[in-house]
Amino acid sequence: MAAEPVWRSGQIWNEKKIARLREQGAGTGKGKAYKPWLTVRLVASKGRSHRPMGRTTGRVHHFLSDIERRAFLIYDWAQNVTDIREQFPLDRVATQRIAGEMGVRHP
Repeated sequence: MAAEPVWRSGQIWNEKKIARLREQGAGTGKGKAYKPWLTVRLVASKGRSHRPMGRTTGRVHHFLSDIERRAFLIYDWAQNVTDIREQFPLDRVATQRIAGEMGVRHP
């Protein structure tokens, strides 16, 4: 059995925790009102995390790695970008189907 993702507090991710995030509106909204699914304070990380203010959105963004931050800096200054939503939750049914088609285990 694979290890499950761990919250910063050491709690294991489960359906109850996922339901609570949904109830709190995580992963919803647009522009300044967007609430990321994951935040730097929620997830335990061995790497570096970043919380820069977005020029495009006017809100603080949550990045769990340097590469996420670098990509954000490019998009935040692009003239044709109107919104940036980091840590966006993917549809689990769709990702399970894709994993099955690729012959890999779904996380």
